[in-house]
Amino acid sequence: MSYTNLTVNYRAIAGGHIGSAMITDALAGAISYFIIRRVAKDESYATLFGLIVGGSMAAWVGITFTQGW
Repeated sequence: MSYTNLTVNYRAIAGGHIGSAMITDALAGAISYFIIRRVAKDESYATLFGLIVGGSMAAWVGITFTQGW
């Protein structure tokens, strides 16, 4: 979710979609807060694996979602 949001945010900024950029910026802050809390408490590599795999798939989702911009 975090990387999808980041991709949408970059494309919103590039496309001049101010409202979308503001919303995705706020969402990025909230997501980052919860990710940091989760990673700090996790003692396994499952969260790291999720971040790596999720991040690689999220760019595809974000670009597909905003292709019309």
